[in-house]
Amino acid sequence: MTHRVNCSDFVAEIGNLLDGEVSPEERAHLEEHLAGCRACEVVYDSTSKTIQILSGSGTFELGSGQLKSGTRDIMARIRDLAKK
Repeated sequence: MTHRVNCSDFVAEIGNLLDGEVSPEERAHLEEHLAGCRACEVVYDSTSKTIQILSGSGTFELGSGQLKSGTRDIMARIRDLAKK
């Protein structure tokens, strides 16, 4: 049986996907969902670009642990908003 990813699954794992902390199989499932879901594509692109801007701004340094923590915080806020 094929593992189907829905929007809630994707949002729950986007931080791990951006951090490169998913298995190759899970990455394939998430990317398959992303290819067919405009809403998740927007969330993914926005989050990715925000991280790139913040980490490339040069105004402050973020260690990898802080970046991962920040990604988790952002994703927790997105999940909370999605529940409302």
